[in-house]
Amino acid sequence: MKRFFILLTFFMVGILLSAQNQSESFCGTKDVDPWLDEYFANMGIYATEESEVIYVPLTIHILGTDEGEGYYRIDNLYESLCTLNKDFEDTQIQFYIQEPINYINKTSWYDHPNFAQGIEMMRQSNVTGTANCYIVANPAGNCGYYAGNGNAIALRKGCTDPTDHTWAHELGHFFSLPHTFVGWEGIRWEYGKSAEDYEGAVRRQIERVNGTNCDAAADRFCDTPPDYLSYRWNCNGNSSSNEVMLDPDSISFQADGSYFMSYSNDACMNRFSFEQMQAMRANINSQRPELANESLPEPVINDLIPENTLPTDSSVIPPFNSTLSWDPVPGATHYIIELSRLPNFSFIIERERITTNVYELPDLIPGIRYYWRVKAMNNNSFCTSYTDRHMFTTSSLTATRTELENISWNMGRTIYYPGEVLNFVINSDKAMDLQWSVFTVNGKLLDNGNLMISEGRSVQELPVNTESINGHLFIRLTNGKQQSVRRCMVLK
Repeated sequence: MKRFFILLTFFMVGILLSAQNQSESFCGTKDVDPWLDEYFANMGIYATEESEVIYVPLTIHILGTDEGEGYYRIDNLYESLCTLNKDFEDTQIQFYIQEPINYINKTSWYDHPNFAQGIEMMRQSNVTGTANCYIVANPAGNCGYYAGNGNAIALRKGCTDPTDHTWAHELGHFFSLPHTFVGWEGIRWEYGKSAEDYEGAVRRQIERVNGTNCDAAADRFCDTPPDYLSYRWNCNGNSSSNEVMLDPDSISFQADGSYFMSYSNDACMNRFSFEQMQAMRANINSQRPELANESLPEPVINDLIPENTLPTDSSVIPPFNSTLSWDPVPGATHYIIELSRLPNFSFIIERERITTNVYELPDLIPGIRYYWRVKAMNNNSFCTSYTDRHMFTTSSLTATRTELENISWNMGRTIYYPGEVLNFVINSDKAMDLQWSVFTVNGKLLDNGNLMISEGRSVQELPVNTESINGHLFIRLTNGKQQSVRRCMVLK
């Protein structure tokens, strides 16, 4: 079990995308949506009522390897969606998840070095009537891109943390916005030069500081000032570039890094311009009307904290077949539960997205303290908080006396080496069927299975992969009602 928009088609020239080195390329989207020409020529027709919120459904595709590894973390997803809605708050555009979240196991899409594979991924997997967002390990060497030919966006999971604004940037492209520096792609500004030195190399009019050509140059939005920086750059305390540039009139200026559609670092970005907001809303209403919803599918959860959690703090509970529970939160359709051995949750044993207010714990190590927390959410409430930390201890099982009747057993060796088969000697008064489980010292289940024990003395082998193990392991035998645990050590 996994723990834890094809839109109205419109004619557009295929966007040409070229991969660059990751240190150079924040975004793989290069060309300008030709719809903008029509928009700028008929802006009065496209005027929208900003007081009305547009709610847009997202289909989230989380990619993994062929083996189902490498998924983007589910808690990061909700926190990043919280950031996304905050980034778009002033636009009066808000997003919600269209269920289900789509997990795809395909290495060639998860790590795709070229755009052809990404477009294939989108064309085969897009869900009609939603904005499709793919979270992958490598989107053609970029932090992200919007592919017009695939009608979706791809996001690098390493650039989609809750403090990043890649998602807002790429959805800006999705809704027709170009880069603030459009025309300067692939050109690095050199100190001391003038814009005149780049005439012919820049593929659009070079924007002037005085705004006389703002409606024809660069991104054509007159409320975004000139920007000649097509590579990632740090800003100063005023969100301005450290680079001082000279426009065609030899007027010096610094680029404004506060715009999401620039290439400034994430810490500099915090807004779309008013004209950019108007264009995105017009694009949705005219080109993607199937995305425009007037209401959210579920009520907003105003950060209600789950109450009456069980077990109560400091309780001692059985290490096996135990549960956690809490009062249902009104409006919640999902919960994220986290279980840890550490009180600061820096190491998570289990993290799962569930649909009920009861969580069945995995088999745990006896005699160990555990911490847990939970938060409530639904498909349009992403900014809710976790409960306070809760704690319980698992009851102990003695290692010198077996709770299983009719058998005695000991590990064949106390120390093993990576790759060796774990084995033990067992003496049984009768034949019986048992279940075995092997855990790390942090409580992670490595493997489990069934054993058919014959009467008398026998040597049992457990097919557990210990190649990556260094330290203690716990082996548990149970008949469903009784159990006993032994410990061994694997040394590298």
